[in-house]
Amino acid sequence: MTFARWRQDGFDADFVASEVAKGIEPLPNGGLRYSGTAFFGEPLTLLETGVEFLKPISDADRFRIITSALEASLRSKDYGPSELIREINKATRDFVCLPEDKYVVATSLSFKHFQDLTRIERSGCRLYVRRRLPRRFRRAHRKAKDRSKRLIRGDHPEQVPFKGYAAAWIHVRGRSVSEAMQRAVEELALRRGIWNFALNRRYGVPFPAPRNGPINEVLVGPLYVLHQPDGALAADFDWFDPQYTEPKPSRKLHQRWQEICKDEEGIRLCLKRSPYRAALEDALRRYCMALDTVDLSSSLLNLWSLLETLTGISPKDGHDKVVKRASFIFADEQRKTHEQVLHHLRRHRNSYVHAGEDSDQTGAYVHQLRLYVEQLLTFHLSSSLKFSSLDGVARFLDLPPDVSDIEHTIKKREQEAEAAAEAASLAREGLIFRKGG
Repeated sequence: MTFARWRQDGFDADFVASEVAKGIEPLPNGGLRYSGTAFFGEPLTLLETGVEFLKPISDADRFRIITSALEASLRSKDYGPSELIREINKATRDFVCLPEDKYVVATSLSFKHFQDLTRIERSGCRLYVRRRLPRRFRRAHRKAKDRSKRLIRGDHPEQVPFKGYAAAWIHVRGRSVSEAMQRAVEELALRRGIWNFALNRRYGVPFPAPRNGPINEVLVGPLYVLHQPDGALAADFDWFDPQYTEPKPSRKLHQRWQEICKDEEGIRLCLKRSPYRAALEDALRRYCMALDTVDLSSSLLNLWSLLETLTGISPKDGHDKVVKRASFIFADEQRKTHEQVLHHLRRHRNSYVHAGEDSDQTGAYVHQLRLYVEQLLTFHLSSSLKFSSLDGVARFLDLPPDVSDIEHTIKKREQEAEAAAEAASLAREGLIFRKGG
């Protein structure tokens, strides 16, 4: 069974494998050191992007797999791209077959604790939110905070009077510490994505527009700490949020908690029923992370990328098609206005990407684009139409907006279907005739 293979989109496995071999130096401890030219860079990074893993594996585990496989293949007399990908596939298989261990990831969330949040269990991961961490985690957690202090900008929220965040921890499983952490972060991002989506879409574009992010109400604290179930630290390092700058407590979650619970129930039901549930869950995570960002220009780029995904844009499609598809869901009397706003956002996005041109109004643009992303997310989640995939949605959004044009399309497709059915019938008769029937 294949677990990993070389990519086919311009990656030259023969060239990269030979270049990597040129930059190998043995170390006294028996290991190997890799070096590269100024342009070639760190060889392992090229290998990492050149390998397509067919099973979900965390970035850290991918890097470790490629490193061990490279060392094994370099010691082989048959070293080359075939031997290298064979070793990568073998190491990936061995990792996939490992048993999963239990872990607990502890962090904090940007609101004061209230009773309804004590335990939330609506997925495979158990999330607890309380005023404080359980006693068995506290000493180890303080140690993690102390050793990671220099990595975190601004005050830790629990150290600021009247701005304490709620303690949060999530029970997960993983075949490695990196996989366990990634699963916890993804689960929290999905949960926060649903909560922030429920909160954000109730509000229009604020005035004056913000100059900095984050836009989201429900944020995560600066530190993620991986614990064993008994409270001991599970790793000698911690994960932190590079976007964190200062505590930003929210009151809206508590104030609107009943509405949010109702929205979450409906969203999760829609996700459960969707044939492309994984894509929609990923979209909610990306929505959350785009609005977590301090730099609003980055938020805008990430939201536009998400809009492309939600409209089924392929690498061959132009940005004009994003506008056409995104505006299709609006009523006739509104569609022209939305086309103009989307073209305005497209132009700003392109000027920033290609010329580095920023704007004092970027905050306003982010909120405008946020509204369109939320409309598309709502369309995907609540549409009564039965789409089997994002490709089906894309074909639907490519329909002409005018009723008469759609009627013409239906008539044309029906005529084509009749002609195809007639041709198939004639072909069957011909087959019978040629077989002597």
